[in-house]
Amino acid sequence: MPLTVIATQGVFSPANEKKIVPQLSALMLRVHGLTGNKFMTPVVIGHLEVVAPDLIFSGGVPVTSVFIEWKVPSFGFASQQILNDYVKEATEAAVELSDGKLSKKNVFVNVVHAVDGSWGIHGKAYTNAELGAAVQANLPY
Repeated sequence: MPLTVIATQGVFSPANEKKIVPQLSALMLRVHGLTGNKFMTPVVIGHLEVVAPDLIFSGGVPVTSVFIEWKVPSFGFASQQILNDYVKEATEAAVELSDGKLSKKNVFVNVVHAVDGSWGIHGKAYTNAELGAAVQANLPY
């Protein structure tokens, strides 16, 4: 389940740049009740993109900001409560890791549900049903 974090250069210290993706990944697993799941944990992947301060905009004006985007199957973030919890805690994590350089109003979180059958993991294209079964079986992929 790919996570992309896009942040204005300098919003996170070099040490905190290394923390944001692991923290957000662990949070995603936790709000879904999947912490330690042998199938899901290793397929939660992510990366941080750092963008020059004059190349991130809000309302057409450069702004210090963080964007958090997940691509997940249909069963990911499937309830409003899970979304509410994740967005609140992910925003708090980004603000905390910014050491005062970021405000909540400039943290944006979204979730994209991928096309069924488009999950290529370990050379196999999984459907949503197959992914769900693999997660429930809790077997290493």
